[in-house]
Amino acid sequence: MLDASIMSDSKVIEVNFDTNVNDWRRVLFWYRWKRLFIGLVLVVVLGIPIFYFLGINLFDFEKNAITAFYFFLTISVLLILNFYFGIWRQAERLKQIAEPATAVFTEKGLKMTSSSSSSEKNWERFGNIFETQEDYIFFPMENIFFTIPKRFIGDENQSELKKLFRAKLGERAKLKN
Repeated sequence: MLDASIMSDSKVIEVNFDTNVNDWRRVLFWYRWKRLFIGLVLVVVLGIPIFYFLGINLFDFEKNAITAFYFFLTISVLLILNFYFGIWRQAERLKQIAEPATAVFTEKGLKMTSSSSSSEKNWERFGNIFETQEDYIFFPMENIFFTIPKRFIGDENQSELKKLFRAKLGERAKLKN
């Protein structure tokens, strides 16, 4: 469904799209990478007091350096695996409920329709819109988002869409140049 059309006199861009599991994985990784970083920092920050309370001196390198290294390595690997497979599972679930949709961008707002639902939201009500290398990610609320992959929009509509986002959202439109 690669259909994107524009009527420049009334500034309407219509995009038909259907997200796949790889789209959801990519956006979920983008959204959650900071959590992984914070988790890894917490492993180190909380790991040192744990060793202290267990009576292990981390600065006694002859006895405890290997133990500490394997502890931090094991916990970090488990955290990364949990992060990765959690996103993998969540992307599968999101794809199961996602369906082909049509997004209509106008001066007033965004109207989304699919076979089972429809919604309309004014630009003032959007929290943020982020542009990544492959997606536009819309945040109608702080922790709720949806994505429209750029491949469905087409190069000819990209600049018009960015102009519309900048005009209507200002600083809340986090777009690439």
